[in-house]
Amino acid sequence: MEATQKAGAQISTKAFVQSVLILMAASIKYIVAAGGIMDTILHSASLRFAGASPLASVLMMYVLALVIEFFVASGSAKAFLLIPILMPLGDLVGVTRQAGVTAYCFGDGFSNLAYPTNPVLLICLGLTAVGYSAWLKWTAKLWAGVLVVTVIFLAVAVAIGYGPF
Repeated sequence: MEATQKAGAQISTKAFVQSVLILMAASIKYIVAAGGIMDTILHSASLRFAGASPLASVLMMYVLALVIEFFVASGSAKAFLLIPILMPLGDLVGVTRQAGVTAYCFGDGFSNLAYPTNPVLLICLGLTAVGYSAWLKWTAKLWAGVLVVTVIFLAVAVAIGYGPF
C-alpha cells in the first residue's frame, strides 16, 4: 500500500510540475498580447510579407520559426508565441492555416536536430563521446537534405492549397 501511495504522489508531483510549465508558457502569450507586442510583431511582419507570393510567404514563415526556435527552448512556449502570429499572418498573405502550421512544425523539428540550445540534443551528446562540433560535421549533409525536402513539401502544400479541413 505504501509503495502505491508513493508512486501516486510521484505521478501527482509530475503532473503538477507539467501544469505549471504549461501555465508559464501561456503567460508568455498573455504578456505579449496584453502588452500590445503581438500587434506590433504582426504589423511589422505583414509589411515585410506584403506583395510576396504565397510560396515566398510560407518560406518566410518557416525561416521565422527557425529563428525564434533558437531563442525559445520550450516547445509549448514556442507554440503559444508563434502560432498566434503565424496564423493571422498566413491569412493576410494567402497562405492556408495548415501550410502555416506545417511550416512551424518543420521549423520545430529541424531545430531539435541542429540547435545547441536544445537541451535534449546536448544531453544525448554528453552521454556519448561525440562533441557538438563533430555532430555538426557528421550531420551537415543530413540537415541540408532535410532543408531541401521541407522546402519541397511546403511548395507542394502551397501549390495544392493544403487545407482548410
